[in-house]
Amino acid sequence: MLAIETSQRSGGVALRDRAGTVYEELIESGRGHADQLLPTIDRVVSNAGLTPRDLEWIAVSIGPGGFTGLRVATATVKMIAEVTAARVIGVPSALVAAYGTDLTGRILVAIASKGETFWATAMERASKSDAWQITPAEVLGWRENPQLLPASDFDPAPYNGVLADAYLPAEARRRCEAASCSLIEPRFTAGQCLRASDFLLSQFDESPLSLLPIYPRPPEAVTLWQQHQKSRRS
Repeated sequence: MLAIETSQRSGGVALRDRAGTVYEELIESGRGHADQLLPTIDRVVSNAGLTPRDLEWIAVSIGPGGFTGLRVATATVKMIAEVTAARVIGVPSALVAAYGTDLTGRILVAIASKGETFWATAMERASKSDAWQITPAEVLGWRENPQLLPASDFDPAPYNGVLADAYLPAEARRRCEAASCSLIEPRFTAGQCLRASDFLLSQFDESPLSLLPIYPRPPEAVTLWQQHQKSRRS
């Protein structure tokens, strides 16, 4: 199993061979994922004594996250899978973050914050050895889970912890503090993506061509282009 995490500024590649040995290499923050990803994959696969043809599964973190990192990763996985016939798994980045914590019970992963909204994913597990399960939306009183959640609608009371970075809207942060709900900086590693994918093997076997990033909002480039086209017509 090969796992790729490039949804954030720093990332990495991990591989577990049939003996269970894990090989992992980080991709440095501040250096382009496009330039580093393929060489990093090549080194990790070579260090494991394998070739790309030996890959049976490829897991990739599909966001939300950085536009470029997600596009590069999904395009790379599609290319490798088409050439090697490896099967692919798209892992939501919220699950990657969840497998970086020892929390149990119900948690919320709040990522891709912008303005007064964030991408919210509620999930739960009974013990550390269990898989994280997405909480049914109706239990939360939500339309769907995950969803783009306004900070004004956020209630931290049901959660044993909230995984959120420094960009979490101030109102959401204030509500966590008022409810004494722990705010935890999320981590995103290829090793966590690898672990998350273990619990998804029975649920996912996607066609490489159907693999797409999760975008909570239209990409900024698309929005700017639409605004430009609208101004030209007016």
